[in-house]
Amino acid sequence: MKTTKNSINEQYPHIAKWVETHGWIEIGQQYHCGFIVALDEALAKWFKENE
Repeated sequence: MKTTKNSINEQYPHIAKWVETHGWIEIGQQYHCGFIVALDEALAKWFKENE
């Protein structure tokens, strides 16, 4: 994977490591609330909803 200065890998190394080794992260908005979910093949490992 080619990286550039100020890449996501440099700015958020822990998130990049999770995605490279475990699964993926979803960030979005639903029903006027923001959310972040960290998932792997077994589904949600961490969930945070902004109320």
